Amino acid sequence: MRRLAVLVVLGLLMLPGAARPATHHLIKQDILEAVADEKAALALLDGSPLDWDKAHEKIVHSHTLLVDALAAVQHGATHGDIHPNDASLIEGALRSAAGDDQAASELLKHGKEKFTASELRRALAAKHKALLQVSQIDEGTAKRCVVTKPFQIFAIPEGFSGSFSDVFPHGIPKCAKEIKVGFIDMATGHAPAPAAFPGQTWSSQVKGFRADGKFDVHVTLSGTGFGQPDANAKNWTVVVSYDC
Repeated sequence: MRRLAVLVVLGLLMLPGAARPATHHLIKQDILEAVADEKAALALLDGSPLDWDKAHEKIVHSHTLLVDALAAVQHGATHGDIHPNDASLIEGALRSAAGDDQAASELLKHGKEKFTASELRRALAAKHKALLQVSQIDEGTAKRCVVTKPFQIFAIPEGFSGSFSDVFPHGIPKCAKEIKVGFIDMATGHAPAPAAFPGQTWSSQVKGFRADGKFDVHVTLSGTGFGQPDANAKNWTVVVSYDC
């Protein structure tokens, strides 16, 4: 019989005196630790038997770290350590991740581990978006806006030598300049390896805006197929950045 630890209320309340010095290093450290917690929770939910209690503890701890990071960002914006526009972008990504953590905690409490994993992957994408924004401040680069879109990439099935998919990230203005596109393998938190699956390599092409207004990123797989259609998949996120 599964047990769950007492659910901690996952609000975003900032207690008086909770703000810390808004150094980029501390903010980044909190987010990186939250990412590690998220990955650990996913691993615990994929295990056999499922470890509900420890997965829940990791989700709650991840949320606590996000609250700390939010407090630091807000402190930085108030005291001039972080430009308000940068703070707004980072805060938006952190709040999105915190909301996904909260949803994951509630789903896990009701025994819906598959839906929990989906929310955790969304939270990971939001955390990586926040990390990218913080890293750009660290590097002193021009302010960049970031849009992310989680998606699944499926292995080429047996009998075929190639496949493709189109990903449509939302929220990119048509006037955007210096557009750059990257990918994150959600299982590792890093760029995908050249071989997406055994014997199958991938490439991407930014097709840009279509006639219907959608921004199209085309992903192609080539190699030797195996298994049944849609039987083997990985969770990736496309990351689109551009000058704000």
